[in-house]
Amino acid sequence: GPADDLDGLIGRALDEFLHQNYPSEYFDLILHRLLADSQISTNDTKLLRELMSEMLVRSSPADLFELYIEMAMVELIDGRFDESSMRSQQAADYLVETDRRMVIATITDAVASEFKGDFERSELLHIENIKNFPHASVAYIAYGSFQKGRGRLDQAEAHVITGLELLPDNPRYLALLADLKLAKGDYAAAAKILKDATLIDPEDELIKQNLQYSQTQLDPSLTVFHDETSIKKQTMC
Repeated sequence: GPADDLDGLIGRALDEFLHQNYPSEYFDLILHRLLADSQISTNDTKLLRELMSEMLVRSSPADLFELYIEMAMVELIDGRFDESSMRSQQAADYLVETDRRMVIATITDAVASEFKGDFERSELLHIENIKNFPHASVAYIAYGSFQKGRGRLDQAEAHVITGLELLPDNPRYLALLADLKLAKGDYAAAAKILKDATLIDPEDELIKQNLQYSQTQLDPSLTVFHDETSIKKQTMC
């Protein structure tokens, strides 16, 4: 109807304004839209690459770290893991070793290595990240996520708890801890943690779905109150 047409017109006008005046922010907007979808098409990655091409020309030297990290993310999404690692390392070259943004570059490199199947290199990068930045909560969370993927649940939980101690009340960190509790079959603990997470961020659908899943595991009779999709466990990492 007319209202939908107006919304579409406003959305396109906003996109064009961001594209022309804030190319980096526009790229982030498009990237987050695509990451929110369950699937990313070839056309989506083509759009991201076209935006990257423009940003390479338009970005100032001060923005090159962010640009190369975003390029690494595009390569990661596209399944080009060697290229993603390379872009992460190029991003790190624009930083001094003590710059806390180095944490993100190392995590991106580690994730690319993990997806490629080079688990040994990925783990060494996570360990190095924690050694170099012992107060960076996300470094512990990323290593915990890696360990969860390797089935080392107790070690993963210990690192996630450390990450939460450094940055309490982060809903996604709480959700990852709850995910580990679910993997161990501790549905009561998972439900409590997820309830806390939903109070902090009531709009996060993934957290709400896992809360509903843990509730139905504790009390199967609750299944009739949740739709089929919501009672399937969704991974947080």
